[in-house]
Amino acid sequence: MTYTPAAGELEDETLENLEEVEQELMQREDLETVQLSFNNSNTADASSMMMGGSNGALLYLFFDEDTENFSDVKEEVEEYVFNIGQSGEWKSQDMMGGGGISSNEVSYTLYSEDLEDLNTAVNEIEDTLNDVENLEDVSSDMENPYVEHVLKVDHENVMQYGLTTGQIVGALTASGSEEVLTTVENDGEELDVIVQREEKTDAASIDELLETEIPTATGSTMPLSELVTTEEGTTYNTLSRSEGEYYATVSGTVTTDDVSAATAQAEEGIDELDLPDTVEIGVAGVAADMEETFTQLGIAMLAAVLIVYFILVVTFGEGLAPFAILFSLPFAVIGSFVGLWIAGETISVSVMMGLLMLIGIVVTNAIVLVDRIIHMERDGMPLRDAIVEAGTTRLRPILMTAIATIGAMSPMVLGGAGSALISKGLAITVIGGLTSSTILTLLIVPIVYEVLSKMLKKNRKEIEEN
Repeated sequence: MTYTPAAGELEDETLENLEEVEQELMQREDLETVQLSFNNSNTADASSMMMGGSNGALLYLFFDEDTENFSDVKEEVEEYVFNIGQSGEWKSQDMMGGGGISSNEVSYTLYSEDLEDLNTAVNEIEDTLNDVENLEDVSSDMENPYVEHVLKVDHENVMQYGLTTGQIVGALTASGSEEVLTTVENDGEELDVIVQREEKTDAASIDELLETEIPTATGSTMPLSELVTTEEGTTYNTLSRSEGEYYATVSGTVTTDDVSAATAQAEEGIDELDLPDTVEIGVAGVAADMEETFTQLGIAMLAAVLIVYFILVVTFGEGLAPFAILFSLPFAVIGSFVGLWIAGETISVSVMMGLLMLIGIVVTNAIVLVDRIIHMERDGMPLRDAIVEAGTTRLRPILMTAIATIGAMSPMVLGGAGSALISKGLAITVIGGLTSSTILTLLIVPIVYEVLSKMLKKNRKEIEEN
């Protein structure tokens, strides 16, 4: 787990928060080791970024190997830490996944040259993702801005009191400091002799800070408010830049098996937002993985259609029959989508794989039918009679093939949650597409073949007469 202090949180407060969580978790009997690392540097190197930025912390929890129901135990720990009500932010890091992006994480990276527009867009997308069903732990890595007071020194003004900017800064930072005057030896051990000023508590507000008395060269003191002017603004602890633009990431965790549904709802909500024109959105996490997979499967489906058509042209020795056979493919898509709608499934990677399988399965029935029509035509039978004869003869094997395939896919649809997680969408796609294509192939493909045949024969006669 990582801990990121709140903007302006003092180191003592951070350590106190960390100790509170550490002591509470150490009381658990199922924990073998609790390892806490605290980064108190002001630089944001790789390790500090892992700890949630500068002054962050990293908490490793090593559980007993015999821990039962680990997911429930992990959820229990997270429930405690996330709701403890501390000023900083705790986040859970899954170290079992190899350090990559979680397979159920929806993530968007926003880029902009305008920091205010970026912050506005981040807040709007966070609100949108929080409204998405089955999406939890929505957060961003962009810190909330905090108030910054700039103290400006007029050199001519402070010089009349014998002061410089450095002396004013030194007076503000010397509170509670210790100065070593000399060292003395006592029983062979050197001891530092120090002068300790009266300790002052840190100013709780800018008004209290401006009341600080600054010693002058004349031996008197003056309040800081008479030596400086103040300007109020906002600032951030850390800023992330890439190729000259600021960027921030908003992410959430999908809590259901239907990742594509949550992703689609998130995409729909973001598309409706009126984000600043200066902000660009890049998709990461599971959404990016799905987009890339869909693109690859789409290219594979197009290649499959072209390959099937090429093979049919070579086999039949003409382009008419293959073109009529490919008319069976659109009807498979219609049946697949109807089946998915009835089952309440969404388009996913397994669905796309099912559609890819249908390209090879569906054309088989059409090939059997058209091949019979061509064979009977070559035996001298008229076209219409050949179509009727082929439909009658090939009806039984076509139905047997379709029913057998549908039966083989049924256990995937009716199986338990474990088996249905990956294969249910694929099975519904194949069953729906095969059902519709089988029925419509027996009607549409012969009609298309007859129409095309008559058109081509008519054109051939016109060419021969000319």
